[in-house]
Amino acid sequence: MEQHLERMQILLERNQRQRLAKLASAQKRSLSNLIREAVDRYLEQDELRRAHAKRAIEQLRTVRNSLLQSRRGQPMEIDVAGLIHQMREERADELDGRVFDH
Repeated sequence: MEQHLERMQILLERNQRQRLAKLASAQKRSLSNLIREAVDRYLEQDELRRAHAKRAIEQLRTVRNSLLQSRRGQPMEIDVAGLIHQMREERADELDGRVFDH
């Protein structure tokens, strides 16, 4: 299958250019070929990352809908200040226990 390639100009740091040239020489490949492969890999990873994020969001929606259904559509009322106070007390108790255990 013949590929249609498009010319593009990119700017690399000198160190990047040198490392790519060394790698291309060692692998007997062109710089362009290495860069195309790197771009392909990046795009594939990005697609996987986006698919994973989409699945995670769908799972969160499922859990949210399940919670809402079990609560008959009523949202959870959370006392944030109370939770913070409780967490601080639990942490203080935990730290006190460590002090007295030693």
